[in-house]
This record gives sequence, structure tokens and C-alpha cells, in this order.
Amino acid sequence: MGDFDYEIPREEAAAGDAVETDETNKLQSIHLNYIRTTLRDKFFEKMPNESSLLDESIESRTGLSGFMSAVYDFTFSTKNIVTGKVTKHSLFIKFMKGNENFRKSVRAYTQFANEIFAYDKIIPYYKEVIKGSPRCKIDVDKWIPTTYFAEYGNIAGLNTCFDSTIKTSLSGKSSEPPISKESYESCLVLENMLPHGFRGGPRLHLDKQHLKLMTKLIAEYHSITYASRIRGDEEFENLVGGIIPLPFITEEDVNVYKSIYDPAFLRFFQYVDRVGSECDPDFFQALNKFKNLYGDKPLELLERFREIDETFSVILHGDYNRNNVLFHYDKKEGFENPTDIRMIDFQEMRYGSPALDLAFFMYMNIHPSIREEIWMELLKYYHVTLITSICDILGFEFPVEHDSLKKYSFENFYEHFRKFAFYGAVVCFQFLPWMECSEKECAYLSYYFEKDMFSEKFSHALQNVGGDRANKLVLDVVHHSWQQGYMDAILNEGNLFL
Repeated sequence: MGDFDYEIPREEAAAGDAVETDETNKLQSIHLNYIRTTLRDKFFEKMPNESSLLDESIESRTGLSGFMSAVYDFTFSTKNIVTGKVTKHSLFIKFMKGNENFRKSVRAYTQFANEIFAYDKIIPYYKEVIKGSPRCKIDVDKWIPTTYFAEYGNIAGLNTCFDSTIKTSLSGKSSEPPISKESYESCLVLENMLPHGFRGGPRLHLDKQHLKLMTKLIAEYHSITYASRIRGDEEFENLVGGIIPLPFITEEDVNVYKSIYDPAFLRFFQYVDRVGSECDPDFFQALNKFKNLYGDKPLELLERFREIDETFSVILHGDYNRNNVLFHYDKKEGFENPTDIRMIDFQEMRYGSPALDLAFFMYMNIHPSIREEIWMELLKYYHVTLITSICDILGFEFPVEHDSLKKYSFENFYEHFRKFAFYGAVVCFQFLPWMECSEKECAYLSYYFEKDMFSEKFSHALQNVGGDRANKLVLDVVHHSWQQGYMDAILNEGNLFL
């Protein structure tokens, strides 16, 4: 762990930024023009003819977490010329960012296609399922911000190709969308939740109130998969088929996962080499076996977690973490007493084990000091919420057992969870240091992620940001996973279901 100042060299920034700034400015100009014309016109089509525009403002969001997106806040006021009522509208608008090379390298064409598919097809289907279940108290509208537009394809006004917009008309049979994807764009328009008291929570670790809100929401979200499967709903199966696979290993020359996980695994095992003598001997032995099996093959390990279990696999959020949810607070500052939650960012949506959503946010967001105390409590809370929601959707009495629910017992669920839970620990290898590091370190990572994610500088930073403080947090996660028996599945070579 050598000293590193995380300063972006001025001459490098100046040389690269001239071209990048020109590209960024050109893309931003296209975005702003699209917002002021096409999007604004679409909104006025939905409003009464007597409404008139009073004012408008557009702000580009700059931050450390929008690695793949160009995001804007669009605020405008309208006045009804009959009643005189003034209404203020606040929107969150998200486009793909970067040039074609960047988009291909981060697999943006797949990720944004899936995200639009979630907002445009999957969530509306879920609403219809709930609407057909009168006794169900789930409110899908309270899962996500109100969605106004969700489009992906050749969008006139956003690119040079003016074919009709292709909205999530994807087969899901290939690893990337169809031909001519270089002309594809994505536009997602959501209600801006900030004026309603919603905002991001603490940067990394969450308390019990935050964690229970996240657990309840993801349980409700997963429950519709099981309810639809029990009913034998063909439309649901078609939706599953419409999700474009997002494998960790691809035939393409450029693989964003390799650029991230190779340095992360190297960092972890170098740390183990330094502190392994202080570990429990049995744990250290397990770590050595883990290293021998997957130390230089992280993507092969991640691929194992993509295995489908016909009983428990669900449509996942895919990136369910603190940075992809918004919490409601009564006060404008601080993070005490969250009362509500919304989830966003479905770019890494997959079909797979619910453990991929659960273990990810639990390992990322539970502080080691409360992990033992709250771990099983959250899993049981998830399961109770899940089964209750399924019963409400299907009209079953709860807690009376129904034959179709027996295979979803907590015992069966936890046995399944144990086989996939180590996925959450693996994601922590690369993501936890990123979330734990300083803003200066994060800015450095963000710069080289977009500039050249395969550069030595990006790799070196990934191996060092957050220092040993982050290394210890990751090792604590792996130790807990080993204690719980979650490593057993990956230390047994072969299928996870053995």
C-alpha cells in the first residue's frame, strides 16, 4: 500500500479534456435542446390547452455516482389561464452518456435497454397484477418515482437516425441489442422526488430503520414473480424472456467487469497475505482454498451466481444498494427516522436468485457492529413480507399454509440463500472500497473509469482507495460469510445446487 496523492495530472487532463469536453458539450447541447423542445412539447400535450408556460430551468447534475448517465433536473411552472392556478413541475431526466466506445465498454446499450424495459413493461405489468388483487395492499406507485416517459432506440432528436423509436422491443436472445445500436439512445423521465422530501441516505452504512425499509420494498418487488409463477402467467414468462442477459464473461474484447474485478481480487488476496496470520486458522485455510480456485478467475465465480433456480429465481433489481434508493425524511438535513423509500436505476436488472439483491445490499450497507444482531432478523422479515405479499396477491389466507407455498418455506428459502449469498461478498471486493473512499479518491476513480478503465492508473487506484480501513471491512464481510456457511457452495467445485 504505497502513498498515492490521487491528483489527476494537469497536462493529462488538459490534453484529454479538450476532446472530451468538446464531445461532452456537444452531447449536452443535444440533451438540452431535446428537453426544451421534444420533451416539453410532450408534456404540454398531456396538459389542458389553457395552460401556459411561466418559467423553466434545466440543471445538469454533476456528482461522483453518475458513471454511465447524463442526468438533468428540469423544473418549469405552468398557469391555467382559466383558473389562474400555477403548478410547478419538477422532473428527473436521464440519458446515456459518453461516446460509442465508452458505451460499448461499459455495456451501456444492454444496461439502458433493460432499464427502459423495467420502467416501460415490467413495472406496468406489476401494477396490473396488483390491480387485479383487490385485497392486496401493495402500492407499486410507491416503489419508484412516477414515470412519465421511458424510451430506448432510435429516438428522433437525440441522434442522427430518425427511425421510429424502438421501445423495449428486444428479444432477450443475445448479449447485446440488435444491429445499429450505435445510433440507439435512451431517455427516462421521472418525477423529481427531492421536492417531496426524498433524498439519498447515508453514504455507506445504514441503521435498522433504513434497512427494514429496503428489505420490505425488495420483498414486495420479488413477490410478484412468485405470485405470477404460481398462477402460470404466460405474460410474465414473456417478460422474463425480454430481459437481455448481462453475463460477466463475454466474447467481446472489452469487458468492464474484468477491469474492475481483477484489481479487486488482487487487492483482497494481497491483503490476506499481509494479515492472514492473524486470522482464525480454519478461516485462513478457507481463504487459501478460495484463492486457489478463483483468485485469478473472479468472473468465472460471478458467472456461477447467474445459475437459474426454477423455484426461487426472480426478476431482480440487480443493483439494489443504498446509492440506488431514495429515503423520505421529515427534516431537510440528517438521516434520522426515514419514513418511506423509492428505488431507482434498474440498469443491472437480471433474472436470478433473490440472494443477489439481498446479500448485496445487506453486506454493503450493514455495519459490522450490528451485522450479527440484525442479519437473520432481516432475512426473516424479508420472508414474512414476501409470503404475506404473495398471499395477498393470490387471495390466500395467511398464515394458513397453501400447497403451492410449501416450497417457499423459510427453511427452503434460506437453504437457497446460503448457496448464492457469497455473491454479495464478492461485489463488496470492488464496490465497498469505492464507497468507503474519500471524495478526492472517488473523483480520481471516476475520471479514469470514463477515460480508460483498463489503464494502470485506474487499476492501481482500485487496489488502494480507502486503504486498509476498506480492506478490513471487506475481510469482515468475507469472515461473516464463511461463518454462516455461505462460502461452502463456492468452495465445492461444480454446480451451486450440489
